[in-house]
Amino acid sequence: MQGAWERDLEKLQMGKKRAYEFVLFSLTVLLLIAYAAAHMSHGEYVDGLADTGVITAAGAIAPEHQAEVEKKNAWHYMAIIMAGAGFAFISSLYLLRPKATFTLLGLCLVIGWTAEYIGHTTGLIFGDYYYTDALGWKLGGVPIVIPFAWFMVGYLAYVITNLIIVQTPARRSGFKMVLWLSVITAFIGTSYDLVLDTLLSGKLQAWIWDPKGDYFGVPFHNYIGWWSVLLIISILFRWFQSHNFPRRKLKLSAWAALMPIIAYAMLTYNYARGGEPVETQLISIFALGVPTLIGAWGWYVFRTEYNARADEPKPDS
Repeated sequence: MQGAWERDLEKLQMGKKRAYEFVLFSLTVLLLIAYAAAHMSHGEYVDGLADTGVITAAGAIAPEHQAEVEKKNAWHYMAIIMAGAGFAFISSLYLLRPKATFTLLGLCLVIGWTAEYIGHTTGLIFGDYYYTDALGWKLGGVPIVIPFAWFMVGYLAYVITNLIIVQTPARRSGFKMVLWLSVITAFIGTSYDLVLDTLLSGKLQAWIWDPKGDYFGVPFHNYIGWWSVLLIISILFRWFQSHNFPRRKLKLSAWAALMPIIAYAMLTYNYARGGEPVETQLISIFALGVPTLIGAWGWYVFRTEYNARADEPKPDS
């Protein structure tokens, strides 16, 4: 039997926990809105470039406008990527807790930057390419925002894979399941690049493939590299999670788990509406839309089971 002071202390701790979780949940929603707004504003900006002739009919930037467009693109894409990474960071703090969040962030920053540096200097990982100034400041020839983009993609692919395969946003897994989930995570993350790379290396010229590849100018080598990098990140992170999985229940976790699905649905809409070349608009519906729909089904199963557990009678103190 608990004493009155023990019950009061427990209530105080529970109140602090719920306040902390509510703040994280609210920040997740706000950053998701900011990410959507940044994407939409950039889409309108790109449409305006085409309407005013800054981007030619062939999809290239007119030479006299190159410097101006690259500067504006840098700020637009830095805002988009950092808003997306900020959303992923806060959402991960809520769903995975701080230790796992900083682990995933560190893996993505270190492995992502290393892969990009080796990739653009040797051509071994992704193919032969180089970055322009369209994405802003660089470290070792790699735009600073790129590793944060790896974090955003890695986190979204992690959660969606879990919802599809095991109908929960995060879980402790054995070695075989770690490998299986990591393979699917790598495929889902790589499917995003089927529409991302064609736009950024084509119409927006954030990086240049030399020579051009067979998939709308992108070499198939690039997708093997993407899959391999994401596989390594996922295996290492899932192995970490299998030994450090949080056991605390979260009051709002069912709704918080929906946020990555909404973010992926937004990506699907954006590329189905404005993917370049136009053929990738249809590709995006399958490459991004299918994982979104199946992940949404997994979230529904998770939410149903979560609510069922919440409705179970509590034992008396």
